[in-house]
Amino acid sequence: MFAMKRLLLLGLAVSALVGCKKADNAGGDDGTGGYGGGGSETMADAFIAQTTTDVSTDVTTDTTWSGLVKVHASITVPAGVTLTIEPSTVIQFDQNIGVTVKGTVLAKGIKGGTIGMQPAPGIQYWNAWEVATGGTINFNYVTSRGGGITVSGGTAISRDSEFSNVTHDLLVVSSGTIDFEYSWIGVPTGQTDSTHCDMHFTGSPTIKVSHSNLSTASYGIMFYGGQNADFTYDNWFSNSLNMDKQGSATGDLSNGYFDAATPVGSGLTKNNMQTTMVADAGPR
Repeated sequence: MFAMKRLLLLGLAVSALVGCKKADNAGGDDGTGGYGGGGSETMADAFIAQTTTDVSTDVTTDTTWSGLVKVHASITVPAGVTLTIEPSTVIQFDQNIGVTVKGTVLAKGIKGGTIGMQPAPGIQYWNAWEVATGGTINFNYVTSRGGGITVSGGTAISRDSEFSNVTHDLLVVSSGTIDFEYSWIGVPTGQTDSTHCDMHFTGSPTIKVSHSNLSTASYGIMFYGGQNADFTYDNWFSNSLNMDKQGSATGDLSNGYFDAATPVGSGLTKNNMQTTMVADAGPR
């Protein structure tokens, strides 16, 4: 009888572990040229919470987050401090909560160990990662829903990551450096995305958004600032308007795909434009 009970408990434990694993969403069927994300739930791949950490104060010394992290107050990562986020970590933000980054945030997700960033249960939105002068965020294999990124003088780097469903504009930049590659702002066609504008650039930032998908917003981009921006090898689709260009902003759209007419206006380079989706755009 004791042995049978042990077998039953083992079976229940295995079922629980399987139930916590994120469903595989490696695309192909949705015609987007990458894999889809940004659905109603955001959960790290194979997430099993080993620890739960509640955060309400600034990160004042080098710190590592792992397991389930619940952020209850807007906090700051000061200059000289590094916050490291381990693979498969899930971060839940309370309503209107954000992180100001003056130091460094390293989100070290891996394939099969994606980092999830999402609203706390019962709410839809948090605020944003706000990257100030001297600050850096470096996101690898992150899936973020409900909160954006604002850059004013700092650096934002993204690889193999997905961002969607914010209250207004998702990536808002007035100055600093943007380097987004093999990433996705938006969701697959047919899924719900509340984002008004995937990217909103003003001022004079340095911009590289390449091999990425920009989708399912009212505007793919409000391109109002930046010189010689690199928008090569991108897919632009299912936006009400893919690009609204104003002012003296300049950029290279070459080798990209637009599901509607390629944007017009001075200062745009458009060589070898694609008639089908760029196959290697989006998370790998």
